[in-house]
Amino acid sequence: MENVGNEIFFNTIFGLEDIDAVFAPFPADSFSAFMRLARELNVSGLTVMDEYRNDALALARESSGEQLAGNCDTLIRSGGGWKGANAGRSGFFASLADYAGGKSLKRKKITVIGTGGMARAVTSQIHGLGARALILGRTAREAKELASVHKFAWGALDSRGIEMMAKYHDIIIRAENSETGAGDPLDMYAFSGDEHIIDLYRESAHDTFGLRAAQAGCGIISFHDMLIRQARQQYTLFFDREFPVRHIDKISFGRS
Repeated sequence: MENVGNEIFFNTIFGLEDIDAVFAPFPADSFSAFMRLARELNVSGLTVMDEYRNDALALARESSGEQLAGNCDTLIRSGGGWKGANAGRSGFFASLADYAGGKSLKRKKITVIGTGGMARAVTSQIHGLGARALILGRTAREAKELASVHKFAWGALDSRGIEMMAKYHDIIIRAENSETGAGDPLDMYAFSGDEHIIDLYRESAHDTFGLRAAQAGCGIISFHDMLIRQARQQYTLFFDREFPVRHIDKISFGRS
């Protein structure tokens, strides 16, 4: 299960709506071991942490209606199996749509940092919105593999990759896991203040990367806003009804 923010969000709304349910984190030795336990406990829905999303993607018999785009962060019990969903995609899309004023991202040039499951989902999304992108990975090989899917530019997080960002800095998206992506991945890059920053794993002001961007005057697309949107989408998936927006101001989501 995902971070404490999800637990606070869902258990608060369960109480407000008098729903007989609980959202709880489950540590597990392996994905398969937990899924056996989930069947025994008759778990009806799951949010999936980053390291298990490939396993969830392989397990899901079908999509819930959301495009998975190579990333499965939500599982919903369906008969004898599981449907998969990419709720994070919805939160990311809605935040980007607000940034773009509901329009496409055509003519926007974007740098995506990372090559994992979240980065795959992000690149699919921004391609669909008409943007062009540069993929920067810890290795050039991983970046090239991901970028080739949509014919994006690619490079490593080195001096050459940083130089390439001169053409791809309208939006900078940090899509690498907070554990594997500790520190400032762009320590060689000087923010101009014209960039908009999205960090998909933490609030932007919580590390050197975000602090440098904020101090330079960059626009920040809120990580917290995306989490709220994602959790609302997961509520709809779990209960097959719209999230009760009248309660949104009563919920403390927690901070990552």
